[in-house]
Order: sequence, then structure tokens, then C-alpha cells
Amino acid sequence: ATHGAAEIFSRLGDDPDVADVLVDAQAWPEAFELAERNPKLKARVYGPYARWLAETGRFSEAQKAFQTAGQPEESIVVLTTLARNAVCEKRFRDASYFYWLLAQLSLELNRNSEEIKMIFTEYSDKADVYYAYYEVFKYMEEPFTSLMSEALFNISRFLLMKIQGLRVDGISKLTITYALVKQARILGANKLAMQLLERLRAMKIPEHLQAEIEIATLGARAYQYRDPEELLPLCYRCSTFNSLLPANNASSNRCVQCGLKFQHSFVMFETLPLVEFELDNAITDEEAERLIEEPVPITDDSTVVEDQMTINSSEGDLFTARLIKYDDKMGSSTVKVGRSVLKSMEPSSVLIVKWPKPFKT
Repeated sequence: ATHGAAEIFSRLGDDPDVADVLVDAQAWPEAFELAERNPKLKARVYGPYARWLAETGRFSEAQKAFQTAGQPEESIVVLTTLARNAVCEKRFRDASYFYWLLAQLSLELNRNSEEIKMIFTEYSDKADVYYAYYEVFKYMEEPFTSLMSEALFNISRFLLMKIQGLRVDGISKLTITYALVKQARILGANKLAMQLLERLRAMKIPEHLQAEIEIATLGARAYQYRDPEELLPLCYRCSTFNSLLPANNASSNRCVQCGLKFQHSFVMFETLPLVEFELDNAITDEEAERLIEEPVPITDDSTVVEDQMTINSSEGDLFTARLIKYDDKMGSSTVKVGRSVLKSMEPSSVLIVKWPKPFKT
């Protein structure tokens, strides 16, 4: 009967009614063929199909079907369910992936630019946190780890700063703090270890950890109250060494002097030698790329260019000069560059992060 009704509507040239009949009968292969012939019917076919998949517990397939249907809002609901389930089951890498997908989908929402930026940032931050927390959780739960102490130290410290002011389900601040204490002691960061142990005293500590923390506290008191300079985060803009633990539980991953945001590798989570800059308003992304790719002009040593510092005899690095001229009274951490600075840059030393709209590259 279903195929008969579909055939009648098809002869009448009424594809939408044909799609409805096939969907009601859950004749998905025929419905998909119709949607392929008439792309305008994709939402009419794949939307109900995605809901049917979700009802039967096939969430991953449902999320893809919602995307095909062009229904990002519905897709976000399904992905959020998948992410929460992954967190409950302590599958933190999976949770990170789902939140990364949510961040990408949020860019397709029918919202204003500011709302999209806020939603994207929330999902992206959660993806970063769960990605890093997977390693700390595994380290605390399993007897062995393949990671070096420096990597665990960097990951734990990154997490401790990242979760300040951020509500993330399934993340234990106690686990992160204690993991960082253990690595701080191994690497000789005794000041940091003492500061963290003081924080632990204000937390509810499980019985099986109480003795370990007491022993760690006694052991830390036997060493000098200092952190090795090689562990301190260096700002590559103003050359300031920052403390390992921000004051007053601040959620700061920025230089205390100039406000530069630190960029981390997601392999060892060390601070990368990068300084973010923005273009002057009159310069487009395409023009900026073209200017950077232009050969660096060779100037005579005697040539004097206004607002330029000569770094060596062959080229003038205006960007470095701009950083050296840093003034802490400017009140802004943003480095803005113009055409002359872009022309002076060595292409191999510039990383261009191309953000989708509404973000700026």
C-alpha cells in the first residue's frame, strides 16, 4: 500500500508527498534516493531519519543525519548527549572530540556573532580540558605512564589554570592538583608544591590519599622555597618570567606584565615561542599574506628608516622592534602591525591561523 501511494504521488509529480509517505513507512533507502534526486527534500527525509536513529540509540549516525538535513540545532542536542555520556563513562578523549564537533557546529547556528563566539568558545574550552584531563586521569588511575614528568607537569598546570571559572562536569580539581604536586616535587618546584599543598588542605581529601599528602607536605618543608627558573613560563613579548601559580586563584594563562596570552603545544603542553598579532583595520587577510610572502628587502647598513630597528646587517625586523618598544602603560596586550612590519617578516617564522566567520584571522 505504501509503495502504491508513493507511486501515485510520483506520477502526479508531487515529490514532497512521496517523501512523507516513504518516511512514514520508514522506507529509508527509497527516501534517500528521492532526496538525492531532489536535494530540496533532504531536510524532509533526513530530519525524521535522524530522529528515528536517536530514538533507537544510534546517536553518532543521528548526528550525521541531522547535519545532512541542515539542522545544526538538532545535531547539537544529539552531540551534547553523546558528550555527557562519554564524561559519565570517563571516556574523556571521546568527550573532547564531541565537544570539538559541537564547537564546529555552533558556527552554523542562526545567532548573532557575539552569541556564536560565546558558544564556540565554551565548547572549544571544554574540548581542550577533556583532551588534557585524559592524561592526568590515566596517570592517577594506572600504575605506569609513558609520559615524561615535564609533560605531566605542563598538562596539570595548564588544566589548573584552564578550569578556573569554567564549569566542566566530571573533572576533579583534587586529581589535577595532586598530580601537579607530585610532578612539582620530582622537578624541584618546591615553592609550587607548597602552594598547592596549602590549597589541598582546604579540599575534602579521600582517605587513601590523606597519608600521601601528609608525607608530601613534610618532605616539601625540607627543601628551599623556590622554583627553578627553567620551569617558569617566559613571555616572548616582554621577556618576563611568570610565576607557576597565578595569585588568588586567577584563571590566567597570560603574562602578568603585558597580558600576552600563552600558546601551548598539545603534545607536551609547553609554552610555545609565539606572539599573537593583529592586522591594522585597513589590511585584509589576503593582502597580509601577500605582504608576508614578499621577499625581505635588503637594505644598506647606513639606511635609516623611521620607527625601525636594524637587527643585523642584512635585514630590519620591524616586528621585533615593535616588541622591544613594549610600553606597559598602553593597557593592551594586542600587538597590531601595519604593511611595513608585514613586509619585514620572514614567511617561515609566521604561523597564520585561519578562523571561520565570525572570528577574525
